[in-house]
Amino acid sequence: RIKDVNNEARAPRTFIGQVKRTDNILEYVIVVADGRSDTNAGLTMKECANILKEKNCHIGYNLDGGGSSVMMFNGKVLNDPCYGERADIDYIYIK
Repeated sequence: RIKDVNNEARAPRTFIGQVKRTDNILEYVIVVADGRSDTNAGLTMKECANILKEKNCHIGYNLDGGGSSVMMFNGKVLNDPCYGERADIDYIYIK
């Protein structure tokens, strides 16, 4: 269950939610939000929860954020990480 949270700090965020479906097909929402820049302040935890609720997710997880918030597709960075791309050892790989 996605619960409301009161953390109002804005930051780069990475989070994932599982969509509640009646046909037992697994569907996920993955969001990487930029932040800490002149053009993007980031998201609060409450905004993250609201996005997952809007996408009909019944469960969600906040993953590592900040400079670790990078989304790649076919080897190309899709977002604008606040500290540039950096090496991390934790990732979600979807094939």
